[in-house]
Amino acid sequence: MIIYKMTATFGKLQNETLILNPGLNILARPNEWGKSTWSAFLVAMLYGVDTGEREKNGILPIKTKYAPWSGLPMSGTMDICWEGRDITIQRAPTKRIPMGDFKAFETKTGLPVPELTAENCGEMLMGVDKNVFLRTGFLRLNDLPVGDDAALRNRLNALVTTGDESGDQTLLTEKLKELRNKCRHNKTGLLPQAEGEREDILEKLRKIDTLSAQHTALKSQCAQLRTEKEDLQNHLSHLSFEKSQGEYAHLRTAEEEADVLRRQVGELEKKTASLPSEEETRYNLATLSSLQQEWAHLQEKPQPQSPTAPVPHPVFAGLVGEEVHRRALQDHHLFETLSRPTSPVFLLLSLGLLAFGIGLAFVNLILLFPCLFLSGILLYLHIRNQKGQRRDREALCRIYGELPPDRWVATAEEYLHAMRAYEKELETYRRLETEHEREKAVLSAKLSQLTLGKPISEIQALWNSQLRLREELSQKKTALYQAEKHTEALRCVLKPVSAPETEDVLSYTEAETDILLRRTEDALAAAQRLLSEQEGQLRLLGEKAGHLRRLETVNRRISALQEHYDALTLALETVQTASESLQRRFAPAISQEAGRLFSSLTGGRYEKLVLSRDFTMEVSAEGETTLHDSRYRSDGTVDQLYLALRLAVSKTLSPAAPLMLDDALVRFDDKRLAAALALLQEEAEQKQVILFTCQNREQLIIGN
Repeated sequence: MIIYKMTATFGKLQNETLILNPGLNILARPNEWGKSTWSAFLVAMLYGVDTGEREKNGILPIKTKYAPWSGLPMSGTMDICWEGRDITIQRAPTKRIPMGDFKAFETKTGLPVPELTAENCGEMLMGVDKNVFLRTGFLRLNDLPVGDDAALRNRLNALVTTGDESGDQTLLTEKLKELRNKCRHNKTGLLPQAEGEREDILEKLRKIDTLSAQHTALKSQCAQLRTEKEDLQNHLSHLSFEKSQGEYAHLRTAEEEADVLRRQVGELEKKTASLPSEEETRYNLATLSSLQQEWAHLQEKPQPQSPTAPVPHPVFAGLVGEEVHRRALQDHHLFETLSRPTSPVFLLLSLGLLAFGIGLAFVNLILLFPCLFLSGILLYLHIRNQKGQRRDREALCRIYGELPPDRWVATAEEYLHAMRAYEKELETYRRLETEHEREKAVLSAKLSQLTLGKPISEIQALWNSQLRLREELSQKKTALYQAEKHTEALRCVLKPVSAPETEDVLSYTEAETDILLRRTEDALAAAQRLLSEQEGQLRLLGEKAGHLRRLETVNRRISALQEHYDALTLALETVQTASESLQRRFAPAISQEAGRLFSSLTGGRYEKLVLSRDFTMEVSAEGETTLHDSRYRSDGTVDQLYLALRLAVSKTLSPAAPLMLDDALVRFDDKRLAAALALLQEEAEQKQVILFTCQNREQLIIGN
């Protein structure tokens, strides 16, 4: 198949056209030009858009990722040459499916191509289904590793081992597995169903035997419980009769007690008829209690203490009021006067006469002596005045004792203040004492008026006895009321009970009998309910003979199915043994071609390549004695290795289908890129090759 032209409204492509040629097409375009979009468009045109695809691991589905940016419906046209005919393929949207409307017609005549449909278009044109094409003929940088795929492996197995793509051996294997799975697959299939049916029958038979034994035992238990119930009910009847007889005796006793209370109430009413009312008595008692509390409070109230008169200094004894102060002032003034220095008149006169006499002595010595005598007399008088003043001062100080002179007036003032305070306290004391006596007199008068002059204890005992009498009357009335009500209630509930006819063989109390009867009734009800359930279960399980017949039939069917399963297992093992023998040709064939291509890509550096059934590869380079997993090689070498593998697989499965590469050679160095382009040119002689690239190295190498 050769693609001439593609026109797309797909993703960023808005009714754009890409023209291709037979052979090798190298399209060097910059990033974001739309190379990956054209690649995805080709796959969508061939195989359609999967509407059931969902976002997975952050990868958007095709219908979302490549929705046209313009908002127009997703659509496209592709002109191709297939089997010598020029054909145009168109895909347009339907109401629900993007590119779901499919048309294929001859380009020149417009005649439809009926063998191409929306479902089989890709497989008819490319020769493989979508999964195989994406792993062989559609090469992208991130998708170079092949990976294991059931469809790809089956096609390779069928083609390489039998030379027939029809896959008859695979179909036979699958058919044998399907038939064997119908017999037994894990817990499903005819055999597990039959075994399950047999187990159900056996379980029902076991249940029937178990329920039958339980049913017989339960019937016996129900009969025993009914007998126990009758005995307990008879014992309860005897207890009821005895109880009714006791209740009659109780009624007579209650009536007698009510008559006694009635007489006592009458006697008490007579005694209390002439007494003051209860309210008056209680009021008097409360008043008396209050007055007693007031009297006790008055007695406990602190008595005023008579103040103590201040003690005056002895010097002030016999003086009162301001006399003390005046005396202190006078004495202090006298002390200050006596403390002043004496008059120097006599001293000066004495000295003057002495000087005068000395002066006269120079004139007449006899005149000196009279002057000396007069001067001595004056000096004596001066000294006597000083001694008398000191003596008077000391006498005055002795009167005040140790009290210093500067404290005489202050002490007098303190005593005067203390006397004034004493007089005020004395006045207060006399006033409080008068009030206390007055309160005692008033309270005593109230008590005397309330008790009528009788002793308080006597009047209290009288009033309390009156209250007790009335309280006794109230209690008797209450007791009488309750006794009458009790008697009336006994008459209402009392019912005649006839004596039981059956003999009583039990000795339980009424409470014990009630408990035992309830337990017996509950047990009997539970047993009857369980008996009904067992009977219903036995009816649902059916007859035992019918189950035994079904068991025999199922056992025969299981034997037949087991023989059929064993035969299918033997046949499948035989086919698989033959298939494994043929499959030994599969890996060598692909490995040989991939090894040849890989050696060409690497300039003969790698000599040996081994391909396993899951498409993992091991290679050895020149000079290496052992094989190494391809994952230990550089990224570029791994890309070249898988390119060789894909080209080998593509040659095997789809030799005429176009080969598309999207930036698949980016990590090749110049030397290996030239070798890869040489291989692609070789492939282009047999099929159309489309190489998208974001660099110009390919064109430069091809040009050289």
